Amino acid sequence: MTTGKKILLVEDDALISMALGEQFRRWGYTPCEPATTGEEAIRKAAAEQPDMIIMDVCIKGKMNGIETAREISSRSRIPIILMSGYSKSDIQQTADIDCVVEFLSKPVELDDLKNVIESVAAKSCKV
Repeated sequence: MTTGKKILLVEDDALISMALGEQFRRWGYTPCEPATTGEEAIRKAAAEQPDMIIMDVCIKGKMNGIETAREISSRSRIPIILMSGYSKSDIQQTADIDCVVEFLSKPVELDDLKNVIESVAAKSCKV
């Protein structure tokens, strides 16, 4: 499948970023240069206008992934997929954000990630 849809990954682990970027390419998506902090993610989301954002909850910088998702959501309708080692119920209590369309628990299975990306790509809420 070749969609060409752009994915912004917000992840502060360089090895994970590299591996996922390559996987996105294999699946037919275009990875943006990854962001490692919330502040960087906000800038890149505005500049790149990705079709979706995949964001770790625990990232470097002054903002965590939830705060970053809230800020991005207040500026655009880019769908956001959150990933975390925390349980989904812990995150959902604090992550009531309009454009968070999915939550994935770490470690993320590649098949699960691919299915979520394909679902989001098929019904993108970006305006």
